[in-house]
Amino acid sequence: MFNVLIVDDEKFERDGIKFLLSKYNFNVSVTEAQNGKEALDYLLHHEVDVLITDIRMPIMDGISLVKSLRKHNESLKIVISSAYGEFEYAKKAIELARIQTRVQRE
Repeated sequence: MFNVLIVDDEKFERDGIKFLLSKYNFNVSVTEAQNGKEALDYLLHHEVDVLITDIRMPIMDGISLVKSLRKHNESLKIVISSAYGEFEYAKKAIELARIQTRVQRE
């Protein structure tokens, strides 16, 4: 069983992701957080295999969350989602993914 943390400020979005994980019978245990700070606090004290995070949230956004996590856990699998069409956010997420790939290869 995989431990999944879903981070999104919209409960509707978190519920939608949980529904899809359940519908397709993924063998996962799901925990939720409403923002990046809440997620970071959780991740520093609990083992998580996959992080699914919104890119834009109040208090701490997904980009800041990923930056903070990379200092503590380079092997965590991360999925970043967004309903926004802002290219700069997506570009930053791709840059962070490239950093992770380089670290894993070295």
